[in-house]
Amino acid sequence: MGEKYVMTGSFLNGFEASFTKKECILEGKHYPLGYFAVEYLEVDRALLRELERLIPIFQEEFTVFLSARDPSSAALAQQALNAVWDVLIQLPVYRHLEERNGGVHRLLREMKELPELVDEMLTPGTGRSEMLHEWLGRLTKLPESIWDFILDTQKMLMQYFEALPARKPENYALAFGK
Repeated sequence: MGEKYVMTGSFLNGFEASFTKKECILEGKHYPLGYFAVEYLEVDRALLRELERLIPIFQEEFTVFLSARDPSSAALAQQALNAVWDVLIQLPVYRHLEERNGGVHRLLREMKELPELVDEMLTPGTGRSEMLHEWLGRLTKLPESIWDFILDTQKMLMQYFEALPARKPENYALAFGK
């Protein structure tokens, strides 16, 4: 097999992907290497713009929930998170995780019911606090990261791989080395 990489370890959307010379293994399913890169090149850009719009709304509602911790703030934060998730599951990789991550729609209700968990998340220096801030940081940067990935992939295709004499690993390695 190849190397195994944990792509994200967040409490919300953690998943693992393994790579071999010929494939990516995501959640036990095998995909040809480059499959997700091609899918991202074909992503409807309106989805990314919608994600950019929705994430700040969720962050604002989530901040209110963390302060108030009442049913109303939990419901509003959950509604905002659901809107973000509804866009995310349309994107490559995430759409393959949809069934496993159904718990997203219950997350804020469960957090409201576990005040000690939220207390720990809000206590600087705790593992849960670090995990929360890391996840929020990743979520904030996600649309930009996806845009960057798409642009970098397009540049690689045009500048290095377009003129390859054959689609073989050694040709990719030579082009990448240039």
